[in-house]
Amino acid sequence: MTAMGLESILEPSKTLIVNMNYSMDTFSRIFSKMEVVMALDYLFEKASVKGIPMIYTSGAPHAVHDSEIQEYMDAKRERALRGSAPKSVLDRTFEDRFRYFLPDSKSTLVTVSGFDAFSSPALADAVRASGKRTVLLTGFTTELEVYVTSISALSRNYFSVVVSDATSTYSERVYYEALDLISRSVEVIDTRDLMKIWGE
Repeated sequence: MTAMGLESILEPSKTLIVNMNYSMDTFSRIFSKMEVVMALDYLFEKASVKGIPMIYTSGAPHAVHDSEIQEYMDAKRERALRGSAPKSVLDRTFEDRFRYFLPDSKSTLVTVSGFDAFSSPALADAVRASGKRTVLLTGFTTELEVYVTSISALSRNYFSVVVSDATSTYSERVYYEALDLISRSVEVIDTRDLMKIWGE
């Protein structure tokens, strides 16, 4: 895509930000806390200045009615968490800063079930009602909810853009593999790219 095309897609008046699965529990386990906090500092400031609306999604437990499937999913999650980044002395600093970005009583928060946030009528309706054409995705986890939702947004006729440094997961290797897969279908940019379009 040309820079001109990306500038048009990311025109603030056409853009909505969807923040996925913001919780202290998830943030405490990701590998790139500093990068995420720095990216969110930029995004939230620009969203405020440019009037870009935000919607938060909160994941409800996946509706699994088969006990063997549930057991399988729990084992996969446990295995993924074993690969979480080791704790750092700086984690507390980043976690304290991340609290600023959590949804509050003024935030638009929708509960979703499943990996595809757009499968929730509440999110699909809220995005449709916004009248925006571009969905900018941030949050957790890169290889599941962000990946699946980014493809779903495109299939619903939205320009889907993932902000790479504003998303993360438990494993650095999985993170980069997921971004590579996502980039084959939708736009993957970082906040440095956004700075060239929205300014510093």
